[in-house]
Amino acid sequence: GEFLNVKAPSYTFNSHKIGLFELTFSVIDNKTGVKYSASTDILVRSPYQRGWVVLSDVDGKSTLSFIKIKTLYGVSETVNIWGEKVVRDSIAYHSVEKYLVKDLGTNPKGVFEHLGYPSTFGQVETVYDELVVMQDRWVELNGNTLEREVYTEDEFYGDLPVGGFKPVEAAMSYSAKFIRDENGYIYMHTKPVANDFHAGAYMSIPLWNYTKFSALYPVQKFKDRNMDAVLALREEDNSLVIIRNGGGVKNSSNDPTFYDNTVKDTGEIVEFEGEDAKNFQNMRDESIVTMKTASVNVNGDMMQAWVALMKGNDMSYQLRYFRMKNKKWDIYDYYENDLTSLKNKEYTDMAVFEQKQYVVIAMGNELWYCQYVKGVASAPKLIHTFDKKVIALSSNDIYLYPKYGVYNGQLGVALEDGSFFIYGVEEKD
Repeated sequence: GEFLNVKAPSYTFNSHKIGLFELTFSVIDNKTGVKYSASTDILVRSPYQRGWVVLSDVDGKSTLSFIKIKTLYGVSETVNIWGEKVVRDSIAYHSVEKYLVKDLGTNPKGVFEHLGYPSTFGQVETVYDELVVMQDRWVELNGNTLEREVYTEDEFYGDLPVGGFKPVEAAMSYSAKFIRDENGYIYMHTKPVANDFHAGAYMSIPLWNYTKFSALYPVQKFKDRNMDAVLALREEDNSLVIIRNGGGVKNSSNDPTFYDNTVKDTGEIVEFEGEDAKNFQNMRDESIVTMKTASVNVNGDMMQAWVALMKGNDMSYQLRYFRMKNKKWDIYDYYENDLTSLKNKEYTDMAVFEQKQYVVIAMGNELWYCQYVKGVASAPKLIHTFDKKVIALSSNDIYLYPKYGVYNGQLGVALEDGSFFIYGVEEKD
């Protein structure tokens, strides 16, 4: 045969909408008229689904910028958990869309993220994420597109609490949303369907007969009603309690409606039980500085998990890790790590690396590496000191899939001079 120097046809697929598209190519044999077709699926993701979102104060107004990711294919060589060499993809942060989302409101205080969640099989479900800008008037954005969806107060539909409503903390689960206001009351929004965060409404009556809480803590967005439980700190006795919430849908159906019997206990307050519960009850000589979601998967057993940074009256610090199930109020896998090196230091923020089971804590201008689970070296390690004070931390902890080798955790650091850095955290023996 003869090689023909011809250019193969090419096709560029463009879409302004995210989703899964099926693309079919067809050719017709001019002699026989026979048509040959082949199809392929193309997943279009929002450019704002991977990267870093940065909240800035621009003349008193809340403004979002976004640092974009570009995938570099087959450029890195590493080893997998069996010690075999593997070539894998890498990423580069190649551009910044500065002040992408403007005019969100005034007096920005922070960002609450409720992003992709693991199912009970360890997978990441393709559902839209939520991003809340905490400011004078809270606003909720679509976490994938960064488009404005609703002001939080509007989800009371005009029936605002009698004493006013100024939110300070939020928690979202698979089936409900919770807001704590400056008066210490928690308000609940139950979702009638699994795939819409804005169906339903907040109740204007505070949770649990006007009980006051001094803190509300985030939770993983598990797709399993046995793992939905939001935690709060009861003000009266400084005790950690469980806010129950459920939510189950038919696995064999596309209907996103929750079964009534799976959400009937949502909003009920229950106490922790078991031997380790005392570590979070009637706390008089210590307080919870911050508590964030932590490693959920221990030997294949998935449970909700948190790591708390505790501070004693003597200015000492300690990490406490634990897991729990919604239908069993015991604390599982409890472990505490005394952070002697951090005593008398000024806490700023903490970033949790859930897959790799460590935290990075900012103390003034210092960054400290601390592990929080059993069976590992536990002494805190100073990993960096800046010239300026750290004001915020964030983490991007990539899931470890054995055949692709080891990925370093990525740490975002914001300094008081307005600069923002992204670092790779490389663990060494």
